[in-house]
Amino acid sequence: MLAVFERFISNFYERETDRHVSLPRIYWKVGDGYTEALTIMQTDIVLKKGNRTIIIDTKFHQHNMTSHPLSLQNKKQISSNIYQIFAYLENYQKRKNETLSGMLLNA
Repeated sequence: MLAVFERFISNFYERETDRHVSLPRIYWKVGDGYTEALTIMQTDIVLKKGNRTIIIDTKFHQHNMTSHPLSLQNKKQISSNIYQIFAYLENYQKRKNETLSGMLLNA
């Protein structure tokens, strides 16, 4: 179902907006260039218009929020999802004067 959801969102933005839609791979920024042990960062959707870029990471979970069983606090986003979009934003090769933002889109 995740692939269907990703494709739907991608098609929606292609059809209903004037933004350029792509699915680029993001490469790790590492000092020594050694990336063999790192995972591939394949984006779900990247929207571009002018100097503005939005990276969208789509998630299709039965439960997209979590809480500690002993906690009285409200439910929170799943931390690995937050870390993933953060890694995309930190490693994205930004152009001069480009504004970059990220979106976690849960279904």
